[in-house]
Amino acid sequence: MEELKIVITLSKKKSGTYSISDVQIGDVKQEPSPVRVTKMSGSVEWLLGMTDEESKEIAEMCKTTDGFVREKAKELHNYCLYKGKRYKDYRLFLINAVKKDAPHGSKNLDL
Repeated sequence: MEELKIVITLSKKKSGTYSISDVQIGDVKQEPSPVRVTKMSGSVEWLLGMTDEESKEIAEMCKTTDGFVREKAKELHNYCLYKGKRYKDYRLFLINAVKKDAPHGSKNLDL
């Protein structure tokens, strides 16, 4: 079975409706998949899905434990979902919260 790619271009009319202005049909190109797919820290789900390596790096940076970083990530995840908060970079959001609340953290650390 052959796969085809269909691209439909829509034009918006003054009335707010759309009309089809162009249709293109072509073969689907098989692109090689990347070796390692990582989650972007632009999603709130990154807080729960960060890797061990990422949490250890943040813990070392903020001079605290990996367990504290993971617990703070869960708290921030729940906070964002409950309050509807959105951030551009959840990694930086987590780092700032850990720096502020870590028992052994320093507020004067550089990123």
